[in-house]
Amino acid sequence: MANIVRKKILVFSKREKILEYAVITLGSTIFALAMVLFLLPYKIAPGGVTGLAVIINRLTQLPAGAIMLAFNIPIFLIGIKILGMDYSAKSLYSNIIISLFTDIFNEVLHLKLAIGDPILAPIFGGVVFGIGLGLMIKVGGGTSGVNTLSLILMRYTNLKQGASIFVMNSGIILVAGVIFKSADLALYGYLAMYASSVVIDMMVEGMEYARGAYIISDRSLEIADVVLYELGRGATALKVQGLYTYEEKNMLLVVVTRKEIHDLVAIVKKIDPTAFVIITPIHEVLGKGFRRRI
Repeated sequence: MANIVRKKILVFSKREKILEYAVITLGSTIFALAMVLFLLPYKIAPGGVTGLAVIINRLTQLPAGAIMLAFNIPIFLIGIKILGMDYSAKSLYSNIIISLFTDIFNEVLHLKLAIGDPILAPIFGGVVFGIGLGLMIKVGGGTSGVNTLSLILMRYTNLKQGASIFVMNSGIILVAGVIFKSADLALYGYLAMYASSVVIDMMVEGMEYARGAYIISDRSLEIADVVLYELGRGATALKVQGLYTYEEKNMLLVVVTRKEIHDLVAIVKKIDPTAFVIITPIHEVLGKGFRRRI
């Protein structure tokens, strides 16, 4: 057998690493701005260590950034000890920068943003918060608090990670509502948490901008021909076998933009109204005919 020289694929250049840390720094700055401009002054606790920092800051006037760091670093170390996690330096870096910038913006620069309608604070706070955290997660950074605790909770309970995170975040939001004696603030916390989670998903996964269609038809070659010459899209034929009839057929895999999916469905219906079609959203496509997403 010929010797194969294997090279490590995931080796990043110095320029790529610098860019990643620049993105983490930008995300941390945005995160800190969300804390200072929208969450802290309006007593909105969106769960997690961030929510705890908001509560403790309002009760004690201690710097919120220092509070977050005081919680995140021990959690970070406990996670490594109990779970054996291989945390990257990026997570540690993002935690430190977030805490530092939060206290600079709040304690030194005293940044303020007057908002007339209080409901705008959790909405925009959640969105800005989500943008910052999404940027960090995109390049492997992010905060470690609740995610680490959720994994520890999973080890000793039957809760799944998603449920664990929801339970802990909900607990912190409800505590904030009780301490601040306001059901409105608790609901604002849930609103901020929801807004941030939606934005984070969009940042990390991207908004779906293409559609994938699986088409099973006796006239698959005709469909592929029209797709190729009228839509200008390629098609891949896969051999499949139905387990009811044991009949072999071609299944077409076609990827089109959202604008083209209507035309694709129309083509299939016109050629073979009995065709079996599955359409699924696609967040990323690499290859000819589709622009690369950032």
